[in-house]
Amino acid sequence: NMNEDVKKVMHNKNLGLIHKLIEQSGFKDKELLNDLVSGFRTIGPLGACGEFEEAPVGAAPRKEDLFNVAKWSQKAVKGYLNRVSKGCWKAYRASLKEARENKLKGPFTAEQVTALLGPLWVPTPRFIITQGEKERAIDDDSYFGQNATVTVPWRLVLGGVDEVTALAITMVRNVNGEHWVRIALPDGGVLEGPLAEDWDFGGLKRLFGRLADMKGAYKQLAGYPGHQFASVVSVLDPAGEVRFFVALTLLFGQSAAVFGFNRVGKLLSVVSSRLADIVNSQYYDDFSLLEFEPLVDSASDVFAKIFQLTGFELATDPAKDKPFSRVFEPLGVCLDLSKTEHGVVELKPKPSRIKQVKAECSTYLQEDSLEHKEASSLVGKLRFLREGFFGRCGARALNRLQAHESAIETSPLSVDVRRSLEWLLGYFDRAGPRVINCAGGLEPLHLFTDGACEPEVVTVGGVLLEQDHLPEAFGEKVPSRIVRRWRSGRSWQVVAQAELAPVYIAAVMWGDRIKGRQIVVWLDQNAAKQGLIKGYSPSLMSSEIIDVALEA
Repeated sequence: NMNEDVKKVMHNKNLGLIHKLIEQSGFKDKELLNDLVSGFRTIGPLGACGEFEEAPVGAAPRKEDLFNVAKWSQKAVKGYLNRVSKGCWKAYRASLKEARENKLKGPFTAEQVTALLGPLWVPTPRFIITQGEKERAIDDDSYFGQNATVTVPWRLVLGGVDEVTALAITMVRNVNGEHWVRIALPDGGVLEGPLAEDWDFGGLKRLFGRLADMKGAYKQLAGYPGHQFASVVSVLDPAGEVRFFVALTLLFGQSAAVFGFNRVGKLLSVVSSRLADIVNSQYYDDFSLLEFEPLVDSASDVFAKIFQLTGFELATDPAKDKPFSRVFEPLGVCLDLSKTEHGVVELKPKPSRIKQVKAECSTYLQEDSLEHKEASSLVGKLRFLREGFFGRCGARALNRLQAHESAIETSPLSVDVRRSLEWLLGYFDRAGPRVINCAGGLEPLHLFTDGACEPEVVTVGGVLLEQDHLPEAFGEKVPSRIVRRWRSGRSWQVVAQAELAPVYIAAVMWGDRIKGRQIVVWLDQNAAKQGLIKGYSPSLMSSEIIDVALEA
């Protein structure tokens, strides 16, 4: 009884097998199969998903409220398209291609869409962006309010670079020379057992990784036919007239598509892990795979077979379908596993990305100008780099560049923006990769800090505790000139800065002891604590202290 529009997209999916895999893997998303059969909701409240943690749902417009803007939006969409893509027919050509592939239906006139869906339909403007050498169609489901109706009763949490790196560390750390595997679990439990006799210990110290990518991602899943009235892709044709296409698949630009697609990605990850023993981390349409040398061929073949049997497609072009390697590039960073025999994993940015950002920073400095759009793009790239390169550093530079996005003047560059660009160039040149010693061994250090803000005086102090060492401590009044700077143009209360300052002082005083060690910093002021966790604070003064403390 599958709807014909859904069948056009899902005809090659082995839904019977997927049903069995959901049951046998213990996958907790009980509504996923129904959505694969009937199409994924793209507006309004989304259903429960047992695989992710529940979250409170806020107030949102009802999907029925879209009917109130339907007639107006059908007229207004041409003005929007003229602003974003006048004279460019790439969106139209991309839509025609998708129509030939049964991902869209069309092209239609407004009158034909009304005959097909009724008079109360809402357009989704489409435009093209360039990402490197690739052009991507973006469907703006926010402009006329479709995305605003979406509510989700669970929190989407994906692994990312942190999870991939943690998996690599765990695999390197937990196989010892006595042919015994022991993995400590977060809840205090332990997984352990003997290594198979036919496994060579040397091979188990040689770790490999690869990145697998789903082809077309969202285009592999059908949208719910009952929501097609809110998924009418709108583009300008070569004559400058608006043409419409009815979406059969999920669209890149629908917030609901993010949640629907990642439920499928999660299933494929869980099946690969629980039923095929493939170590993997899923992040949207990317799957980072890790394996010991003796099993790389088997893991690659079995992973591909899972997708083949279920009917989902992996990208097969050489740029994306790369074999297992000692150095691979998951999620925009470079994970170097070439030293795992020595217990070391290195994380660094892709050289091409650093080269690109450095060139942009140099150009902005030379031209003494940074347009709002350029600032926004640069900030986005820096946020991405922070995870694998800056770590928690760079808060000041990011703050200043973000503020420049809304600056009245884009040229000449302000002193703060110029310093931020210069800091970035300097940091790129002097910062090495993140070197992670998987062996661990030493107990973490514990740093307790505190600050007090009184009308007459501001004081700071800290205590460093290390196993088998006597405690060391400091305490001091903050010089009045520094307090005046903290308070300049701000409120009299500077307790957050007083709580952060001793972290910087400790990093300078005990730098040799802290370097390369794990350290737990104990603070009792929430804003300061959150600032250190994020490496960022909305307060420029706090961001400055955080930056110098983390760089010290």
